[in-house]
Formats: sequence, C-alpha cells, structure tokens
Amino acid sequence: MHIAGKVVVALVLLPALAKADEPLRAQDSDVAGVKAEVLQAHRTSDGMLEVRWRWHNTTSAPVRLLNKASVGDALKKETYLLDGANKTKYLVVRDQKGHVLASPLADGVYLKPDQSATAWAKFKAPPADVDKVTVVIPKTPPFDGIPIAK
Repeated sequence: MHIAGKVVVALVLLPALAKADEPLRAQDSDVAGVKAEVLQAHRTSDGMLEVRWRWHNTTSAPVRLLNKASVGDALKKETYLLDGANKTKYLVVRDQKGHVLASPLADGVYLKPDQSATAWAKFKAPPADVDKVTVVIPKTPPFDGIPIAK
C-alpha cells in the first residue's frame, strides 16, 4: 500500500492453528481415570463426516474400556452424531457387508497406565449449513457443539 510516497506494510494476525493432536474438546469418560477427547470432525471429499477421538488412561492401573465381544455393538449402536438443528441422528456408515467404517477395534480397547487409544468413524455428513454436531462415543458423555471443519 502506498501513502504519500511511502510504502506501508499491513500486518494481519491470524489465530494460531491447533496442533494435530490437540483436542477440540476433552472431558472425563464414564470410566474413572479415563479422559476422552474429540480430536477432529471434518467433511471428507466422499460426502461423509469423519470424526476422530482419543481415550487416555490417566491412572496407574490398566483399564479395559471395551472388550472384544462388545466393541462391535459399541461402534454400531453407541457411536453416532446428533444434528440438533435438523433433529437427526447419524449412525456410523456401514459397507455392503454391514461392517462399520471405523477403526478396527477387533480386540476391544485396553489401556495400560498412561496409554492412549485413538479411534475414528465415518458418518453421512449433515447438510452443508450445519456447522456443529453432538458427538457420542462409547463409555463417554456426549460432546455437544463440536465444530465441523470443511
């Protein structure tokens, strides 16, 4: 920009970008000593919404969140999104064989002391004008108002 023969440089400060592993929201899970965090919720090029989360064992003892027998139902029935604006519930997307498009947690979720487990799932994306959802994952209270990245 030029003002009376002088060059003026405009400095624009942008908000700091969150680190890749920095959670959007964190809270206690339903299991004592285990923290739950939503890491990401973003629209994908295939018209879906991918959500990533993490559980972290803050105790000095091992914790089993989901056993091998319960993990399938947990991803099919206890993992979903709520679009409050349109009063719609979105379950994890399934393939033609009925398998969920989600982390392969076939052995369940077992956390040693101070260990974390990261998981993901894909959902049908809510309409484009929806910019926040409630994320529900197993063994954790709902995460309200999670922003959707584009």
